[in-house]
Amino acid sequence: LKKYGWSGIMSLPRVLTLAKNGELQINLPEEVEKIRLSETYEENVAVKSGTEKVLKGNGTALEIKVDFEKAYKLPYGLKVFCSPDGREETVIKYDPATKELVVDFVKSSVKDPVKMPTTCMGKPQLAGFGDVVSEQRAPFELKKGETLKLDVFIDRSIVEVFANGRLCVTQMVYPELAQSQQVRLFSESEDIMAKKVQTWKMAETNAY
Repeated sequence: LKKYGWSGIMSLPRVLTLAKNGELQINLPEEVEKIRLSETYEENVAVKSGTEKVLKGNGTALEIKVDFEKAYKLPYGLKVFCSPDGREETVIKYDPATKELVVDFVKSSVKDPVKMPTTCMGKPQLAGFGDVVSEQRAPFELKKGETLKLDVFIDRSIVEVFANGRLCVTQMVYPELAQSQQVRLFSESEDIMAKKVQTWKMAETNAY
């Protein structure tokens, strides 16, 4: 089902609770920590405007937790499954202007752009979109004084992104290159800082 950009998967378990203000909280069960293996820790990771920073942790089965220093005004985020030559990458970014968390998988596979149907189950096509898309956009607004906190899981062809305990996005991707194991921070047009980055090798659950 690669040409459709999706196939059947099992996502990570999620714990759903209500905050005191009635807001839905989406978090992982603490048992997930038991499949963490070796950890790589970095702090105060600076990224200049328009550049990328390769992180020390790398692989195809990882948990990556990133705590950014402050809320920024221009798009920034994380790239996974990156090949050193830039031919393959999956982009996870926050767009402050549109208040969206974006997973861009147009370059996730070197052979072909990964695409998925705009609609499912025969529903009408969404206005302003073609038949297929190569990114997910989920509404997500940082509150006043809140910073972006990402908890990203990758497992060979699966990406799951948890943001600030309020949002989760799951996407299938299809990296082809054996060397597509780098993880990078990036900023499109602004200097940024990640206060803390933790990367764990994870016990693999997906054999494909």
